[in-house]
This record gives sequence, structure tokens and C-alpha cells, in this order.
Amino acid sequence: MQVARSLASAGRCPLHLLLCFRSFHLNGHDQDHELLLLRCLSHCDLRGARQLLDGSSSRGDPDADVVRWTSLLSRYARRGHVDEARALFDVMSHRNLVTWNAMLSAYAASGRLDAARHLFEGMPERNVVSWTSMLCALLRAGRTHEAAELFGAMPDRNVVSWNAMVAGLARNGELDAARRMFDGMPERDRASWNAMIAAYTERSMMGEARRLFDEMGGDTDVVTWTTVISGYCRAGDVGEAYGLFLEMPPVTRNVVTWTAMIGGLSSNGYYEDAITLFLEMNQTARVAPNCETLISLLYACTGLRFPCLGKQIHAQIILCGMNGPDLRDRLAKGLIQMYCRFHVLDWAQWIFIQSSVNCHDTVVWNSMVNGFAQIGRLDEARWFFDRTPFPDQITGSTMVSAYFNAGEPWMWSAGSVVPS
Repeated sequence: MQVARSLASAGRCPLHLLLCFRSFHLNGHDQDHELLLLRCLSHCDLRGARQLLDGSSSRGDPDADVVRWTSLLSRYARRGHVDEARALFDVMSHRNLVTWNAMLSAYAASGRLDAARHLFEGMPERNVVSWTSMLCALLRAGRTHEAAELFGAMPDRNVVSWNAMVAGLARNGELDAARRMFDGMPERDRASWNAMIAAYTERSMMGEARRLFDEMGGDTDVVTWTTVISGYCRAGDVGEAYGLFLEMPPVTRNVVTWTAMIGGLSSNGYYEDAITLFLEMNQTARVAPNCETLISLLYACTGLRFPCLGKQIHAQIILCGMNGPDLRDRLAKGLIQMYCRFHVLDWAQWIFIQSSVNCHDTVVWNSMVNGFAQIGRLDEARWFFDRTPFPDQITGSTMVSAYFNAGEPWMWSAGSVVPS
């Protein structure tokens, strides 16, 4: 594999790649083959790519080749190599409907609507998967009118097609149209109900959401319960959320459900209850927390001024490696706010410098300004104030209050203006 990577990165000509591939393929190195093929496709060397395909084909079994290369096309697309996936599609000597659908789905998922439509219109045959992929592409682009026209033209529809319309219309703010679509469904599955309930909870229309939840009866699943519990929490009705949480069969609750309830308690100011529920989750239910759980606990610790537990949570985050790029900013924000509240400014400043939230999040900058101001380190507070990229009224009023509390109102320069 290392040799293949070296050749691919070094820009060797296709002849070197093909000779190398032949030796690899004889020894069963399929990953090396994929890398070499990707190299040819990336450099638009379709002749070299075709030779690679021919050299690894299953002699006398073209159907097996189609399955194999369609699977590879899908893998390329999932990794973001959509152009390479299309190049592979073009050089394949045999394609079936699954291959066409895989390429259509790749375009739809990557937001290439025009390319998806062009491919869709050129398909030699289509099935319900083809139509639904095109439908999802239009809905994802917000083109609900065109999606409705396409849905009306579909020769066959299944519950997945109907669900796509319900969810897509709701996602684009057309809640009444989504409900009409839901009511008109010839059959519904659990995903249909969950999509409609989620649409209502996201708009805090908890009365409608609860009516649908009750109408489902015993057909609810953990997604249904968690969606409604989260909706009540977002609407500020923590009592109703907790009552529903207690009604939920304990064996049905998973870490997402527990975290939704803990986060709801924490975000609504019930910090002690959030920590108590976490202890029940961890010690009684034996459910391990995830990163979302720990973020909610950080805010609970901040609200309670409970530094010991906060530091333990920080240690747990580090030990478990819970700092992926999708969570890093929110973790950093929670930790900075917590340490500023605890007046542990050296730690807060270190996290601030290491993270990317210092580029755009005014709440984090305000935390740093307020943290230093609270302990009388006005020079540092002013340093952060002067560099806040998007100051708001809180930024300015915090700095003004700090100078007045220190008995130094004259330090607030005449040129400084609190944003309105």
C-alpha cells in the first residue's frame, strides 16, 4: 500500500501505475488497485483507467464486474470524489440500473442538481429508486414546486418516496403542504410518523406533535419518544418532557434519549436536576455518556459553579478523545465559559488560543472579557475587548461595568462606543 501511495503522489505515468498494479493485483491488494485507479481518474487518464478495469475483470462474468465497480463508484462518491466516480462510470464497459442509480445518488448527495437532472433524463430505464433520488435532490435544493411536479409524474411510488416529500416539504418551511401529503399517504411506516412529528417539534408546535404521538399508540420507537422529549425541552416545558421521559419504557431509552433530557434540564436552568439525572444514567441505568452528554454537563457545572465535577468532565473528554472536528468548537465553547465562570482564566485562555471559536463566536469573546473583568485583570479584559471581531452590546457594557466597579471610569476612552 505504501508503494502505491508513493507512486500515486509522485505523479508517475500510467505505465508505471499499470506495471505496479499487475504485481499488486496478483497478490490480492485491492486497496492498492483502488488507489491507482483513483489516480488515473483524477488525472482524466481514461485509457489507463480502462486498462486497470480490464486487467482486473472477472473473466466470463460481466455481472460480477458491474457489481464490483458500482460498489467502488459509490465508495468514491461517499469520500467526496464525485468527479472520479463519474469518470469511472464513463469508462465502465457494462452498467446496470443500480450503477445509474449510484451515480444519480452521488450527484444528488453532493448538491449537483443540474448534473443529476441531466443524468436522470438520459437514463435508459428508471425505477422508484431513480425517481426518489431525483426527488430528494430537488427538495434538498429547496425547489419544492419542481419536486411536487416530479412526484406527480412518478409512475410508481413507495413509502420512501412519500416520506421524502413529507420531510422535504417540512424542511423547506411548507408545513401545511407536508401535513396534507402525510394525510394523503396510502400507507405509512414509522418513519412517516417520525418525520411529521419532528416537523412539528422543530417549530414548537407541541400540541400537534403530541396528538400524532398519542395516535401512534404502541408503534412508537426510541426516535419518536426522543423527538417529542427534545421538542418539549426546546419549548421550555421541562415538566412535560420529564413526565414523558418517565413514561418511556426504561429498556427503550438509549444514550440519545438520556442526553436529550439532561440537555433539556441544563439548558432550561435545572442544573442540579441535570447532574442528578446523569448520575442515574451512569450508575443505575449503566448507560455510558457520549460527547453531547458531557457538553450538557459542562453547562450544568457552569450554572452550579461546581468546578470539581467540571474538571473531571474535562479530563473525561481528553481521555476519551472526544474532540473530533464536528464537536471541537462546541466543546471549546463550553469549557471556556465554564473556566471563565470558575475564574480559572489560564486554562480558559489556553483553550481559547487552541480552538477556532476565537474567530467568530462573540459569546466566547464576551466570556473572556467578563472572566478577566470579574477578577480585576482589566488590562487582559481590555485586550480581548479591543480584538472582539463582532462586538455586541454585552461586550461593551461588560467592559464599562468593569471600569466603574474598579473605580476607574476615566479609563473608558471617549472614543469607545457600546454597540447598539
